[in-house]
Amino acid sequence: MRIMRALRPLLICILLLLLAVNGWAQFSEWSVYNHYTIPVPAHYKKKLEQINIGLDSALNVIPHNPGAARRQLASIANNYRDINHETGYATAMMNIGWSYIREGNYKKSLYYYHLARQHGEKSRIPSIYLAMIYGGMSIPFYYNGQYDSMAHYIYRASVLAERYPLKDKVEISALVKVYNIAAGLWLTMNEPKKARYYLQKAKKTCIQYNDSLDLVSTLINTGYTYYLEGLYDSSILYFEMPLNWIEANPDNIIHSRIGLGKTYLAQEKAEVAIEHLQKATQLALQYGNTPAGLDAAHALGEAYYKTNSLVQAAAILTQALRQTEAAQIGLPDLVVSSYSILSDIFKQQGNFQIALEMQHKSHRLKDSLHNIEKIKAINELELKYQTLERKKRLAENALFINKQKAKIKDRNLVIGIMLTAVFLLSCSLFAVFRYGRQKQRLQAAKMKNMAQALHIEKIEAMIQGEEKERNRIGRELHDGSMSQLMALGLNIQSLKNDFPQLLASGRYNEIVDLTAQISKDIHNTSHQLMPEVLLLGLPEAINRLCDDLNRHQSAKIIFQLYDNLPPLDLHFSLSLYRMVQELLQNVIKHAEAQEALVQISCKNGILYLTVEDNGKGFDHNEQHPGAGLKNIIERCRMLKGNIDIQSNASNGTAVYAEFEISLLEQHLAS
Repeated sequence: MRIMRALRPLLICILLLLLAVNGWAQFSEWSVYNHYTIPVPAHYKKKLEQINIGLDSALNVIPHNPGAARRQLASIANNYRDINHETGYATAMMNIGWSYIREGNYKKSLYYYHLARQHGEKSRIPSIYLAMIYGGMSIPFYYNGQYDSMAHYIYRASVLAERYPLKDKVEISALVKVYNIAAGLWLTMNEPKKARYYLQKAKKTCIQYNDSLDLVSTLINTGYTYYLEGLYDSSILYFEMPLNWIEANPDNIIHSRIGLGKTYLAQEKAEVAIEHLQKATQLALQYGNTPAGLDAAHALGEAYYKTNSLVQAAAILTQALRQTEAAQIGLPDLVVSSYSILSDIFKQQGNFQIALEMQHKSHRLKDSLHNIEKIKAINELELKYQTLERKKRLAENALFINKQKAKIKDRNLVIGIMLTAVFLLSCSLFAVFRYGRQKQRLQAAKMKNMAQALHIEKIEAMIQGEEKERNRIGRELHDGSMSQLMALGLNIQSLKNDFPQLLASGRYNEIVDLTAQISKDIHNTSHQLMPEVLLLGLPEAINRLCDDLNRHQSAKIIFQLYDNLPPLDLHFSLSLYRMVQELLQNVIKHAEAQEALVQISCKNGILYLTVEDNGKGFDHNEQHPGAGLKNIIERCRMLKGNIDIQSNASNGTAVYAEFEISLLEQHLAS
């Protein structure tokens, strides 16, 4: 009975633990496909509407001026973060990535798509938006020729998009875009029928939800499937549809013109192809669509070659190859074709050395493509083989299990009794062991808490000692040295009465000015050491600090205050003032920044502090924080706050700190 009474709490704990584990597993499975966003508070709804309008405006700017659109999107992302709107923040990052795709900068595009993906997965944004991010990430992999990575993200996007119930036009458009990107993958693999399978799903979704804008892109991609199959009349029909479609955007018109140009080129109608490809090139240049413009340029050069306009063809293809290499856009099939055509042109012109060089480049790139195709084929065969082997092993395991069931059935009773006895014995031993371990952990935790408390008290005493010493030095400078310098200045100035000839001396005036400047510097230093302006409130003190620094150095320091701060403890205000002072000193001494921002806000009982600069950052992995940063981190921990420091060599440094006011008041009271 005593054993059972001792084991009863243990059994209850085990039962609760099993229930908790089971519940967590169900939640994890649910959360993979059903992400959510924390609802926006009512007082933020109007601000959210304004931010969304700004987002729509930035998206309209991307086709015309990607750089300006990025600057808008960066500001919009910060606005979304201020109101804790995770979906909006990830969407802004994703569209910054899209703007870089428009310029052909796939490295930076992937960087921002990865930011959006990491933030989206961490914050559990709606699955349809995560699907949009995965779909967008596949595009840079396509242009870089990394089709395996492209297929990976398209598959993930398709799985998420199809399991999510569509609610609005944005989500409908996202699903259609995922289908179109999947079709694009199969088009690159020269599999038009598989591509048309996804395009039919996209077309059905567009018609069901009346999405005419995305239907245009779907029709263009459908035209390319017929183009690959040699059904040129059907492809021309699909390519011509968007030209008279009101909803068609400039990108749709560009791709329709390119499709028509390539189709007429395949039909040996080079003159008609030139007309469409010239228009496509002009539109791509006008709207900044670099990848489409280069695609059109390669095809245009081939069209001039087929009309025997060799000089014009060579000029266009040479420029297209140079721009393709400079933009680092992967269009291997077009590049191979362009080198081959240039080789033939130079051979006809009698320039055999350059012709041979072009031919070698074409063959090398073609061999590279063949090697890639061989590797893909081998990987596919290996995958099929592994699948068959796995099925075979599963069948053998199933047969073995069936044979063992008969033997196991006879032993179940004996094994059950033995397991029960072992379980009871294990539980009793575990209970004793756990009690001892728990006691040790409590003792260790108690010692750790005492050590932390002692460490915090030591830091507080050190900081208080520093503040007292600063106040003492400040008073001595103000009351002693300051007064003596003022007296010295008055005596020097009075010499002109006794010796009028000094007025004509430049050295005398320099001494008077130097004395005044030293007096002013000591005055400023004494006020920094002894910030009596804190009696006017923390915002006013920091504002004056920023103004003072702006007068004495070149970097522009901006101070922003959002919301009214509640009355703050003087000790906390002084610590926060010192943190800002130390961070701004770091900006001036080390960052070589042109601009810095100090921002303070208070929302829902939490005080937020942000200090950012656009100067020279540092790498956390290569550099350890200096004494100044360590001092700031220790102050933040002492005040029960959280701090995050983000920095890299190209984007400057940003420091974010937050303090829960109620927890801070309890700590200061204790």
